[in-house]
Amino acid sequence: PCSLDLQRFELKQTSWASKIVLGWTGTFSSKHYLDSIKSTLYELDKFINMKIILITNFDYSLEGLDYEIIRWKESSEISDLHKIDIGLYPLPNDPWVYGKSSLKALQYMALGIPPVATAIGTTYRVIEDTKSGFLVNSESDWLEKLKLLIDNPDLRRDMGGEARSRVEELYSVSANAPTYLSIFRSVYE
Repeated sequence: PCSLDLQRFELKQTSWASKIVLGWTGTFSSKHYLDSIKSTLYELDKFINMKIILITNFDYSLEGLDYEIIRWKESSEISDLHKIDIGLYPLPNDPWVYGKSSLKALQYMALGIPPVATAIGTTYRVIEDTKSGFLVNSESDWLEKLKLLIDNPDLRRDMGGEARSRVEELYSVSANAPTYLSIFRSVYE
């Protein structure tokens, strides 16, 4: 599994701002993942005071929505992710996705940001549905789970805490170091 250095992924401080921030991070090659929830974002905007932050390496338009594009840089990646209240991880149903590691969801989780992710591929292993994030299958699921998190700051905080704990226990460098070391030892013995 992916292993994250939790010294680098410092826990986000809970924000109680009046405008909720939904965030997505990815590169041009995953642009179509973001496209898959574009209509959901427009629908949500009809009744939610929100901002969308896209941390990426390409231009993107969400005309009419309050959104910001932040160019991905390693040096500011964590501070940029800290601006997000809910992490978005949409995935299409295609063979390439089944080989993905859910790294973006893990990054949100490591920071204490609750993820909402398409229920496909490794997201089932990484996210414990309703505890450390939400797994969704349809546009109505996306809307329902995002509204639930937006309307319940305590749920965001609690789910973010559970998400961080899950990464600490299963996906951190310290949790996986013994496994990696045993593999290396078995090869060299």
